[in-house]
Amino acid sequence: MNKKNLLIIIPICIIIIVILFGYRIKNTLENEAYVVETFADPNFKPDETKIILRKSTRFSKSNKPNSSRDIYGFIDVDYFNQNKNNLFNYYGVNDDKIKNYYEDKYKIYDTSNNLVYGFSIEDLDKEGKDMLNDNKFGEVGIGFDKEKNIQKLYFSINKYIYSIKRDSNNNYLESLYKDNDNISKQELKKYFGEKNFNIINDNIKKLNITQNSNFNNTLKGMGELSKKFNSQLDISTYQNIYNMHLKDTYKETPLSIDDLSCFTRYDNNVLAAYDFDISEKQLLVKDSKEFLSKLLSELQCNSENIDNLIKENKDYLLTNISFIVKNNEVIVTIYYDKPMI
Repeated sequence: MNKKNLLIIIPICIIIIVILFGYRIKNTLENEAYVVETFADPNFKPDETKIILRKSTRFSKSNKPNSSRDIYGFIDVDYFNQNKNNLFNYYGVNDDKIKNYYEDKYKIYDTSNNLVYGFSIEDLDKEGKDMLNDNKFGEVGIGFDKEKNIQKLYFSINKYIYSIKRDSNNNYLESLYKDNDNISKQELKKYFGEKNFNIINDNIKKLNITQNSNFNNTLKGMGELSKKFNSQLDISTYQNIYNMHLKDTYKETPLSIDDLSCFTRYDNNVLAAYDFDISEKQLLVKDSKEFLSKLLSELQCNSENIDNLIKENKDYLLTNISFIVKNNEVIVTIYYDKPMI
């Protein structure tokens, strides 16, 4: 190689080295920035007024009841996002796949920069803005099953709840809960079997969950609505008519299970469970023994230590009840919320 060619090659090599070195520095700085960004304050304490604690117990024929299942729900999504690194750290969520699952979904619906899919929100027409509002995050939940060493993350978007779970063997399961407003008896009978459907339906109906709660509550709601809109609705007339003409004969019609609000759960796109909302009943755990004991007994579920469960959570509100059919048995999970501060 002659001297002239060497003088040309050496500067080119130097330029390449400088570029590569600069790229390495850039990556290092970005990684360091990422570390700073995800730093968790060891002294951080969650704001309990922003959290709903939902506990649950799972009953089955084959196993003892499992009450080590907790969900910490955050209705204020802005609070969660502003503190997500601290919250993940505080609750011991250290799984990158779970964190990234949330980030990937949230990027689609994040409007904090006034953009969606790179377009200005202001440029959307009314239909586009309505669709955007319908698809905002509604709630985030961090869940655990301490007995089985399971971590979960939930978040709701419109009428769907998305979930990812990591079990003790580091296997991952994605679930989708669909809000099912038009569930039918035939659909439920097919899943549960007619015998189990009748057991579940008969016990649910005895809770006397009704379409309007009751007449007095309906009037109370009318009065509150009147105040909200500064109108002068006098409900005393309606109350007097009810007392004089309807009180002795008024009957509330209990709702069948297919009349309740329901989420249909799919695990990896396979039907896995039905989750029913029974919060309208306003049934406290301390008042639920008769209902639960009878239902669990008829479904042949192990209800061992149910008295302790009721005693420990007596002032929690029974909110949901879900049913899974697996290996020819029905698995029942009850969910109960801690009263808000």
